[in-house]
Amino acid sequence: MIKEQLKERTDKSLCLGPNGFYNQKRVSMDIWAKQGKFHHQKRHLHVDGILVVYYGSDDTDEAGNFEMIINKYFNGKVLKPTNCFLRLVSSPDPVCNIVTDFSGGRRGVKLGRPTMVYRDMIKHVLGPFYYTTPMCDDGKGTNY
Repeated sequence: MIKEQLKERTDKSLCLGPNGFYNQKRVSMDIWAKQGKFHHQKRHLHVDGILVVYYGSDDTDEAGNFEMIINKYFNGKVLKPTNCFLRLVSSPDPVCNIVTDFSGGRRGVKLGRPTMVYRDMIKHVLGPFYYTTPMCDDGKGTNY
């Protein structure tokens, strides 16, 4: 069932330009946990002192929402979604590649209730998130 849902997704993410949305593409994102007990693990990726528990590219549906499936356990511990955030990292588009904070893509969005839980897999649907062009960047990171 999960594999069929994954095949239905498209390679899209929304680009916010001066005249609306265009150039929907695949983007990279990460989920990071704000859990103190994980901060001392040296073999895992840290960003600004926060542990990154998931890093990768994901596709979006037609509405620009991410459907992500993550592991319920990290380093032998149950991952608490209420302590985790998702934020955008990069865009493959050479023009529309500045992360906006429209819908929280730059600062991070707290993970809420999962849309599906199956054994040790958790599915979250988040977004839509937006990128913009340098021409539309306001320099403050808001871009809306």
